[in-house]
Parts: sequence; C-alpha cells; structure tokens
Amino acid sequence: MTYPKRFLDLMNFMFGHEGTEFTNDPTDLGGPTKMGVSIDAVKDYYRTRPQLGVNWQNITANDVRNLTQDQAMKIYYEDYYLRSGADKYKDIRDSYLLFDTAVQNGAYTAQQWYKNNGNNFYDVLDGRRKFYDNRILQNPSQIKYIEGWKNRLNDIEKNANKLLENPDYKPKYQNSITPFDEGYSGVLKPVTENLTPEQRKSKRNKYLYMLNNKGMPTGLAASLDTQLNRAFTREEIGRMSPEEFQLMEHKINNDLVNGLINNSNLSIKDYINNLAPESTIFTKELLQNLSNEDLNNNLSTLTNQQQKIGIPYEQELVNALSGSTGDVYVKSYTRADGTKVNAYTRSRPSY
Repeated sequence: MTYPKRFLDLMNFMFGHEGTEFTNDPTDLGGPTKMGVSIDAVKDYYRTRPQLGVNWQNITANDVRNLTQDQAMKIYYEDYYLRSGADKYKDIRDSYLLFDTAVQNGAYTAQQWYKNNGNNFYDVLDGRRKFYDNRILQNPSQIKYIEGWKNRLNDIEKNANKLLENPDYKPKYQNSITPFDEGYSGVLKPVTENLTPEQRKSKRNKYLYMLNNKGMPTGLAASLDTQLNRAFTREEIGRMSPEEFQLMEHKINNDLVNGLINNSNLSIKDYINNLAPESTIFTKELLQNLSNEDLNNNLSTLTNQQQKIGIPYEQELVNALSGSTGDVYVKSYTRADGTKVNAYTRSRPSY
C-alpha cells in the first residue's frame, strides 16, 4: 500500500514514541502491545472489517506479538490518521498532535479534544498534560508512566518545530519578522530574555501560530506577555506593517468592539472616512451589533477611522458634531421593509 508523505513523516516520529517491541505489562491499561498497537486496537480493526475474514473475538496476545509492520501501518493509517481527520488539517502540527492523541485515546476522543480546545495545537498540548495529572489522581498505579507521557508531549513540540523547517510544511507566516528575531522593528518591544536557541524557536513558533489562529499566546516571555495583554494605542496600530497588522487583526477587532482602544483627542468634525459608505463614522454601539462577517468586511474602514479619531460612543459623537455644519448624525431606525439601520453620520447634503 502506498501512503502519503505526510503520514510517513509522522510515522517516523510515532514509531520513535512507541518503539517496535512487544510489551505485556500487567499494569499497563493498554494490555498486550506491539509498535504502539494494543490488542484492543487489533480487535477493533478486524471487528469493523468482517470482509477480511478474521474472527476478531479469537485474537490473542500471541497475535499481537506476531503483528507485522505492514499490519501496524494499516491500523495506524486507517483507524487513527484518517479516522481522526488528521489528514484534513493544513498545519502539520495539528495533523501530528491530532494523530498522536487518537493513538493514545481513540479517534473520537481526539476529535472532541481538538474541538473543545479550539482546534489549537498548543491548547491541546496543555489539555493533555492536565489530563495526565488527573489520570494519576484517579488511578495512582499509573504514576510510573507520568514521566514518559509528559516527555512524549515535549518531544511532540520539539518534533513539530523540526517539521516546520521542511519547506513542505512551513506556513507562509513563518517568514514574518517577530519580536524574537534580530532586526525586528514593529510596535512591540523585542524579546531580550536569555533563552536557548531551542526555547526561542519554540516560543517564536507558538507566537506566530496563536496569532495566525486568532488566539492570544501566553507563556512566551515576560516582556511580550505584558504587551500582548493590553490594548494597542491608535498610534501603535498606525505604525504596524501590513504583515504585523494582519497577525494582530483579531485582537484589534476584539479591542475595538470592547471599547479598549484609546479614543482621546477626538476630531470628528474634521474627519472624513473616504473608505466608508456615506462617510460613516462607526461607534462602539454600532460595532457591538455588527456580525463577524460585517466586521471583516469593514476592517479597512475601521482601521482608517481608528488611526485618525478612534471609536467613540454614540453620545460622544453627538456631542462632537453638535453645531457642526458639515455632518449629520443619523440615529438607528427600522425601514418600512423591516431592515434595521444602525446609527451613523453622513455629510450634510448641500442645496
């Protein structure tokens, strides 16, 4: 059978995790196992494929002992890699961890863990660490395995970093200049903490992954964590490169909607947003009522306004435009056809 390159590359690591020898430790909940394939996995494989003509109920530890690498590869590929959906993920880290989680806990459980953790590689890693801690509390006899389980997770992260160096698996955003890199000149302060090259690489990869997947990275470096846990100022957003703004887009959107970005020194009377229909000025109340799709569609407009005057409350807008001859503030209303129109400003018509 011919397997895809991605699966074969991951299997090199999987055999490294699992080993190739037969084991039958009476305290191992997996029972008789060879190459990481347990007796239950072998039974399930043949139980769900009656056309193969193997009576799964008669499978014994000796059958597991005699398992060939070809048989093990089929079980890994069909029952863990494909069944978990690891082949569907674009980022090799997600494919790797979902696949490994399926091997350890079953394909369905792996899918649920990924779903419940936002399909996020680093959050699932943390979730598995907590799961192992709880497992020991519930069954102290398993404490002999805890070091191996956690070392496996550490190895997965290290191996994932190596995979990102392969052009076949390197996301485009990996080329971004980050606060972990020499020559960085963005709005954040460069990371100056004393990190080993491996630590710096790992934290850099997490930083880029989390931002690209619309999450906020933590545990990177004290100076960087502090900066990412506050809202950017209008001036900082204005200084962002297009590349950096794209990475921070989700955070900026959230901060705009939640009113966390500084709106001081409003100069609404002199402001014209040429990117917006009817020179709309967005208010915080309006943003809170916009869908995610509308937010994304108006992102350039919002950014333009944010950089110039910020996002005011409706009352701030009314006060700022009071007495102005150039603008009209239109309160929210419902059209005759039932369409809801949010409050906005527009240029006063000339007659």
